[in-house]
Amino acid sequence: PKPMVLINGKPMILRIMNFFSKYGFKDFYIALGYKGDVIRKYFKKNLKNYDWNVNIDSKEIKSNNPESKYIINIVDFYD
Repeated sequence: PKPMVLINGKPMILRIMNFFSKYGFKDFYIALGYKGDVIRKYFKKNLKNYDWNVNIDSKEIKSNNPESKYIINIVDFYD
């Protein structure tokens, strides 16, 4: 999917989130659609490498750091 296109080794969606976090945004909602499983798998696999909380399938997954940089909510309309 387009949000997962790599730019200098990072998915475009992370670069967008980093941009908005500079202006104080912390909560993000990612609406999945076609090939949404690719995005979901990426966040599940790479959760330990980043400083964030993720809500996937209505189950909250948190990083070890209580003051995470991001709160990401993944919404799938095809469930």
